[in-house]
Amino acid sequence: SKKKKKKKKKKKKKKKKKKKKKKKKKKKKKKKKKKKKKKKKKKKKKKKKKKKKKKKKKKKKKKKKKKKKKKKKKKKKKKKKKKKKKKKKKKKKREKKKKKKKKKKKKKKKKSKKKKKKEKKKEKKKKKKKKKKKKKKEKKKKKKKKKKKKKKKKKKKKKKKKKKKKKKKKKKKKKKKKKKKKKKKKKKKKKKKKKKKKVI
Repeated sequence: SKKKKKKKKKKKKKKKKKKKKKKKKKKKKKKKKKKKKKKKKKKKKKKKKKKKKKKKKKKKKKKKKKKKKKKKKKKKKKKKKKKKKKKKKKKKKREKKKKKKKKKKKKKKKKSKKKKKKEKKKEKKKKKKKKKKKKKKEKKKKKKKKKKKKKKKKKKKKKKKKKKKKKKKKKKKKKKKKKKKKKKKKKKKKKKKKKKKKVI
């Protein structure tokens, strides 16, 4: 009887030791999770440094825009030089006209009567020519008005043709329907084969 009691006591001690070991293992797992969280915080700090580099690039783009404004000012200076050249040409023409008038006055003193008669005849001829030209212009204007109306009608027809071309582009969607027709033909061929077997 004494031997049996001793054995029972030993077994109880062993069971208690095993339970303590299991509890320690669970605590170690919790500590590992905390270490992982600290690593994630370090990565966020690196991203902030990259944002600062982007701001420096924007400053360089602003300098390029200022150069374009300087080019416009150079074009304005060239236009001013051209205007000065035109003024010089006009002055030369006025001087030549004055010299011609002085020569005519000397000739009129010698043959004044004959020249007056010739000038009157020339004026009459000019007036007649002007009247004829006016009549011809009026007739041409009437004819042109009729032709313009016909041209307008032709232009309207051309516009309608352009609209039709746009509609043709939309009709390209019908190509999808052609694929369905091919499937139907295959089904018909299968039916014909069955009929031949029946005849045999």
